[in-house]
Amino acid sequence: MDTKPTYVRPNFPLVPETIKLSPFDQFAPRGYLPLLLFFKTKTNIPVEELSLELKQGLANTLDVMYFLAGYLEVENAAHNTLELHITGDAGVPFQVKNLRDVENRSLDFSELERGYFPPSKLDASVLLLEHLPQQGLPCLTVQANFICGGLILGLNFHHSVVDGPGVAVLWKIWSRQTTAVSEGHIVSASETCTTKALERWPLFPVHGCRRRLCEFPGFTDVQMLQSSGSDNGVKAPGCSQSSGIPTITCWHIPKNKLLELQEKAKPRSANSPVGTENSVLSAFIWRHYTKARCPQHLDVKVALFTTCDARSRLDPPLHPDYPGNAIVDCRALMSPVQLHSSDSDAIGQISSAVMESISWWTPDNIGSLLCSMQAYPRVGDVIRSVHVEHNALQITNISTVPLYSSFWGKNLEYPRAIRPPWLPMIDGLVNISPRLRDGGLEIFISADDQVTERLKQDAEFAEYIQYRCS
Repeated sequence: MDTKPTYVRPNFPLVPETIKLSPFDQFAPRGYLPLLLFFKTKTNIPVEELSLELKQGLANTLDVMYFLAGYLEVENAAHNTLELHITGDAGVPFQVKNLRDVENRSLDFSELERGYFPPSKLDASVLLLEHLPQQGLPCLTVQANFICGGLILGLNFHHSVVDGPGVAVLWKIWSRQTTAVSEGHIVSASETCTTKALERWPLFPVHGCRRRLCEFPGFTDVQMLQSSGSDNGVKAPGCSQSSGIPTITCWHIPKNKLLELQEKAKPRSANSPVGTENSVLSAFIWRHYTKARCPQHLDVKVALFTTCDARSRLDPPLHPDYPGNAIVDCRALMSPVQLHSSDSDAIGQISSAVMESISWWTPDNIGSLLCSMQAYPRVGDVIRSVHVEHNALQITNISTVPLYSSFWGKNLEYPRAIRPPWLPMIDGLVNISPRLRDGGLEIFISADDQVTERLKQDAEFAEYIQYRCS
């Protein structure tokens, strides 16, 4: 059993190199993406055996995705840009922690499962590996927490090198490699990541651009914000005020209710576009979150920020397994009157606005965004609009990421739950998690207590989406 973090390294020596990060990487949020994965473990399998399987599976994964063994350092202080360093002895910090003692009885797998793995029980300071004293920021840290009856795998990815779909690439390969170690076989080359998928150069523009970055959805210029006298994100009059740190709550929508909701949102006209599952669900959440937060008479526009994967929208498209950042922000705008509407076609109309915000991202607009990012003088002088725009809601949907269907070998099998840890959050964040194996979805909403209670009491919302835990 490990008492101190060790480094999991690739099976082959690395060639030292410095990797230049793409404009998307540079403008990604500067911080870590924490993720907790829950497995039920068999009582007769030693902790050491499971730990070795995970470590060897990760080492085999790093043979291909070697950049995750590197660390981030400042490239240019004046421009506030980063670069990725790979050293000959690079590795991923990995710690094994035994939490089966009396003091941690609250971390009992059966009890957590009965309560739907509530985020409030998941202390990030306990379950995630703290940063190690080294030259720069590690791209990935791992902590395997063994609890009574189970394993909580705590992962910390730095957002400057991966996004949600990028995490899924690692997840897919690591699970296959761990299965191979557990069952005594070798993963074929066709089942792992190719070198071509790792190439970041297609995201470096070769032509200039005359468009300002703040002209694109999701970005606000700091200097313009200061000159306008903005209150830097204070809620507009009439909206609920957070009395403290927003609470993360977990909700669930079963597969049959997803289908019913899509049926309800079908347009009246045969010529109108039919909403996707993503646009309809986003529209439904936007409508009811706004109802819970803002009165109908409020004379403001309300923004919804969603995300769009640019991998397939670029020309030429990126490799589907590209692990770096390739997400763009989409912005839809409607009034509370429209969002509160009792019209039978209200969900369909809101869904259409969501789809329009996504379809705005043509290959030309994505290319122009990359040019504007690369030409921008300093990364820190632009901020995300969702953090300063009144009443904005941000929805991140990774339901298409197949994390729950990944098999981790005969000893761990499939993950039982995927959760964010208990961390300070900002109001108005919604995460739609990977699809459950039964086709349903879990939704994590960060909101103050008043908004949460109003959502619970909203009969139309509760007809489709049920509260699970907090």
